[in-house]
Amino acid sequence: MRGVDERNNALEIWAIVYNVGCKFIQNQTLEMVMKVDATRLTPLYDQYSNQENRLTHALLHTIGSSNKILLKFLKGFIGIQYAFGRDTYEISTQKVPFSHADKDPNKVDSVPDAWIIEPNNKIGIIIEVKDVSNYVKRGQLSSHLKRLSNYKHQYLVVIAPDLKEPKIISSVQGSCRSGQKVIWRSWDDFYRWLFKLTNGFSSNSKEGFLIRSMLTYLQKRRSVLGFQGIFFTSEFNVYEAKDILNAEMEALHGTVRRFYRNLVIRRPAITTMHLRSVWDCFGVKDGFTNDIHITFSIHEEYHDIGIIVPNAAKPCWTEVIKTSVSPLSNSIRISRTLIGSLSNPNSMHLVTDNGVG
Repeated sequence: MRGVDERNNALEIWAIVYNVGCKFIQNQTLEMVMKVDATRLTPLYDQYSNQENRLTHALLHTIGSSNKILLKFLKGFIGIQYAFGRDTYEISTQKVPFSHADKDPNKVDSVPDAWIIEPNNKIGIIIEVKDVSNYVKRGQLSSHLKRLSNYKHQYLVVIAPDLKEPKIISSVQGSCRSGQKVIWRSWDDFYRWLFKLTNGFSSNSKEGFLIRSMLTYLQKRRSVLGFQGIFFTSEFNVYEAKDILNAEMEALHGTVRRFYRNLVIRRPAITTMHLRSVWDCFGVKDGFTNDIHITFSIHEEYHDIGIIVPNAAKPCWTEVIKTSVSPLSNSIRISRTLIGSLSNPNSMHLVTDNGVG
């Protein structure tokens, strides 16, 4: 596949493997009857250029290709407490944005990423997918809830990279009408849930194959999972390193601000150094070289966290360096606190350089 960007075409690879693999899998008798309307769910090979839409597409084909996975997704992952029976469920994408309950499509003012509908019992589930943190908007969620108004059982599910539930979720839930429920889950939650699900299915089953394929795809889209430690698919490469560093810095942003609330700005882009390392920093609004800043870099051999006090830094910081009995000890303490605040601190090790000047 010469000339093809693996990162941008990960889902096409996943689709090919899925299509070939399913030829060798026997159909099984299932407890839930489910129909996927081909006119409402985008074909497997109809790939999106938008990365968020690709993520939605992979999610829908994973849960929509197995009744067993769908049932576990609805009850186990989303947590919908409903007596699901032998009903027919339709799964659709945003390419057909109108639900069965829309009286006038011309008045529809929002397009959810996905629908799961069971029309007989009037169950309406909207799924809104985000692949960027801090991107959930109240107006969008409120508009989605209006689309559910004609269903008896109404659920709005938001799946996003944020590791903590955004405050806006509880705010929107507080303004919901009776019978409406807003459910938030992170992609990290989904990855961990899916990984546990592998224990319930044989590796030779259709479900086992689907789960492993989706896990592999999410590993390629690791930026949506949050910081999982520093590891590479095979060997070091700057593209994966940038995703890892970005996830780490997003996880540490709150901790850094607790040290010094003015460290709010990152560089416009993560810098690549001769294809052998990547780095970024938290700095002040005026520019990171104008005051103290904390740098993070990932190299082929090691990971580095640095606390930099440039000549242009405010006098209070330069005085700390001059008068501190052990500036190295203070740096180590801060670095250890940063590492300890990560969700997977055991993946990190602190290495110091005694030649600090």
